[in-house]
Amino acid sequence: MDYKKLSKKALIKHLITLQAAATKGQGGDETKRLLHELQIQQIELEVQNRELRESQQALEESRDRYANLYDFAPVGYVILDEKGIIKELNLTASKMLGPERAELLGSPFANRAVKGARKQFLTHIRQVFQSGQRGVTELKMQNSDTGSLHMRLESVLLRPAKGKSKACHTAMIDITERTRVEQALTTHVHQQAGVANLGQSALAGIDVDELCDQAVILAAEGLQVDFTKVLELVPGGEELFLRAGVGWEEGIVGEAMVGAGKDSQPGYTLFSNEPVVVEDLRQETRFSGPALLDDHGVVSGISIVIPGRGKPFGVFGIHTIEKRIFSKEDINFLQAVSNILAAEIERKRAETALQDEHDALEVRVKERTAELVRINDELENEVAERRRAERKLQELNETLEQRVANRTVEAKRRAEELEQFAYVASHDLKAPLRGVANLADWLQEDLAGTLSDSSDELLVLLLDRVQRMQMLIDGLLEYSRVGRMRGAREMVDISEMLAETIDSLALPEHVVVDVAPDMPTLHTDRLRLGQVFANLIDNAIKHYRNDQAHVWVGVRDSGSFYEFSVADDGPGIAPQYHQKVFMMFQTLDPKDVSNSSGIGLALVKKIVEEYGGSITLESSEDKGATFRFTWLKHSGLDS
Repeated sequence: MDYKKLSKKALIKHLITLQAAATKGQGGDETKRLLHELQIQQIELEVQNRELRESQQALEESRDRYANLYDFAPVGYVILDEKGIIKELNLTASKMLGPERAELLGSPFANRAVKGARKQFLTHIRQVFQSGQRGVTELKMQNSDTGSLHMRLESVLLRPAKGKSKACHTAMIDITERTRVEQALTTHVHQQAGVANLGQSALAGIDVDELCDQAVILAAEGLQVDFTKVLELVPGGEELFLRAGVGWEEGIVGEAMVGAGKDSQPGYTLFSNEPVVVEDLRQETRFSGPALLDDHGVVSGISIVIPGRGKPFGVFGIHTIEKRIFSKEDINFLQAVSNILAAEIERKRAETALQDEHDALEVRVKERTAELVRINDELENEVAERRRAERKLQELNETLEQRVANRTVEAKRRAEELEQFAYVASHDLKAPLRGVANLADWLQEDLAGTLSDSSDELLVLLLDRVQRMQMLIDGLLEYSRVGRMRGAREMVDISEMLAETIDSLALPEHVVVDVAPDMPTLHTDRLRLGQVFANLIDNAIKHYRNDQAHVWVGVRDSGSFYEFSVADDGPGIAPQYHQKVFMMFQTLDPKDVSNSSGIGLALVKKIVEEYGGSITLESSEDKGATFRFTWLKHSGLDS
C-alpha cells in the first residue's frame, strides 16, 4: 500500500486499525514495520514542530527589535493616505506632534501644521501622490509641549498591497535649531547692513537729529523691540532729554526729561560707563525704573553710554514690554550704533568749533580787506588829484606795498596760530590735570585709614582716569607734531637703534625680543623710525596675557623700500578689528581696564605714511599678530 497517496484522515484510520491488530498480536511483520515507520515520522514531526516554534520565537524577537528601532528612531515616521490622514506613526513622530499616538491616528496631519503652513502641506502631499516622485518641503508644526517646531518633511509613495489603497511614507526631521541659527545669521547680516548704512549717512554729513532718528529706527527693527531712545545729557548733568525715540506715546519724544541720578537706569548706566542689561525691571535691585519706563509697562532692556570727548553725550537704550534675555550680539549691535552716533556728534562739535574760528577769521579778513580797499581808494583819489606829484605818489605806493607785505605776514602768522591751536590747548589741559592728581594724592595721604573701601576705590579710579587723560594729551601732542616737526637725516644702523629702543622700553623678564641679524643701515630720520619700532614692540607685549611673551623683528628688501615686520605670539586680533586698531582712541580692551591711550598705532600709521610708506596687519584670534610697514631706503626729507 502506498501510504504517501493516502489522505490524512485515511492514514489515521489505517493507523488505528494497525495499532489494534498489533495489540491483539495480529498483522505480522508488515504491521510492525509500519508502526516503526510511523514512530520515526512522529519523531521527525516533533523535531519539525520544535524548529517551527524556535523560528516563530526568533521572528517575534526580530519584529520586537524592528518595532523598537522604528518607534524610537531619531526621525519621525508617518504613513498617510491621499487625504493626508495619519494611518500609522512611530513614537518619535508622536512626540514631535504632541498628542498621544492613539489620538493622532486617523486625524488629518494638516491640523498639526500652523495655520499658514496647512495649504503648503496639502500641496506637498498631493504632488507626491500625483507624480509618484519623492517630495521634500519645510514648514512649521504645532507642538502642545514646546509651542512649535520647524520640520523638514520627506515623502515617498509606498507600493500598495493587493486590495489596499495608496499611501505615502513621510519622514519628519526636526530642523528647529538649524532654522534658529539661520534666522540669527540673517538677523546679524541685516544688523550689520543697517550699521553700515547708518555709518554712510553719518559720513554724508546729515543733521544729528536725523541721524538719531535713523539710529532709533534701526535699533527697533534690528532687535525687534517695542521702544528705543536717545537720551541727551543736558548742561548741569542732572537730567537727560529724550531727543529721539520709537514706540513712545505721542508728544513725549522731544519733551520728556529723565533724572540722571544713579538710582535710575540711565543714570546708573552713565555712572557705570558700561552696558546695563535688565531682564526684569520689576525685580531690579540696582536702580528703579524712571516714570517714563513704568508708564509704558517696560520689563526688559539694554542701556549703553553714548561717549563724548570730556563727558558723555548721553544714553542709548532699547526696551520691551515682555521679559526677554538679550545676547552678547544684541549688546554689540547696540554698541556699534551708539559708537556711530558718538563719532558723528563729536565730528559736528568739532566742525562747529572750526566754523566759529573760520567765521572769526573771515571777519578779520573782511576788515583788513575793507581797510585795504579804503586805502587804495584814497591813493587813487590822490593820484587823480596830484598826477604831477609823482614822487609823493611813489612814496604812497611803497607805503601801500609795505602794508600789504605786513598784512601777508600777519595773515601767515594767524594761520600758524590756528595750526598750533590744538597743540596749545592740549598743553593748557595738563596744568589742571596735575592739580587734580595732586589733590587726589593729598586726599589719600591725609585721609589714609579713615576712608571707606568704596571711597578708596574712587580715589584710585580718579588717579587712573587722570593718568589716562595725561596719556591721551601726550599722544595728541605727539600725533600733532608728525608732519610739522621733522628730525634731521642721518645714517642709522637699524640693529643698533633697535637695541637702544628695546633697552629704553625696560621690558619685563618674561618678554623676549629677537631681532633678525640682517638689519640694514639707512640715511633717514632716526627719531621717527625709532618711534615706529618702539610703539609696535610695546603694543605687542602690552596685551600679552601669559607668562611668556615672544616678539620677532624682521626685514625684507622690497625694491626702493625696506619692509620691516614686528610679530608676536600673543592673543591676536580678529580680522574685523584690523582697520579699527589704526584709528585714534581705539582699543580692543575695555577702556576701564586698558592702560592704552588708543593713539600708539594711529601715530605709527601717520608717521609711516608721512614718510612715504604703508602699514598692514596680519592676525587672527589666538594666532598672534604681525605688523608690516615699508620705509624708503633713501629719505627725501629735508634736514
